[in-house]
Amino acid sequence: MSHAHATCSVWSRSKATSLNSRDMVIASGLYPFPPLPNLIQLSDAAGVIEAVGPDTTRFRVGDRVVNSFNPTWYGGPLRKLGQMYGTDIDGWLGDYAVVDENVLVSMPEHLSFEEAATLPCAALTGWSAVAGVGPGDTVLVQGSGGVSPFALQFARTAGARVIATTSSEAKAERLRELGASDVVD
Repeated sequence: MSHAHATCSVWSRSKATSLNSRDMVIASGLYPFPPLPNLIQLSDAAGVIEAVGPDTTRFRVGDRVVNSFNPTWYGGPLRKLGQMYGTDIDGWLGDYAVVDENVLVSMPEHLSFEEAATLPCAALTGWSAVAGVGPGDTVLVQGSGGVSPFALQFARTAGARVIATTSSEAKAERLRELGASDVVD
């Protein structure tokens, strides 16, 4: 893992990782930004803080955390693409990582590590896809895996009507449980 400034760093133990489309494209060699050689892969993880640097203020030992997808972007308009996991810096497919405290966020208490590990890429993409929708809007989500369930839930929370497509009745039922108004299977 990339080395953080020693005074604000945390040592995190990965408890769960998730595999997303970006990771698959990198592994296939088709990612538009070729990775540096010999990097540890995977963009998404959830874990527990095992140790903290002396100036760390955001976390304590034992805190449950999730990594941010874009480790060099802290807010505001994205002006340029910074270093990314698996292409420029080591990713999360390891037992431990030493990172700056600012690349982590607190993990929601009600989620398992496996659930939380899906948040950095898929949930962020789903949230970005429906940013700005609200009551009176209709959103179409395609499928029942990856980004679509997140987009569905964010859109419903914002008051939008959501229509979903899927390939089976079992998946259709799950999409209805998540809040889809209509499902085409």
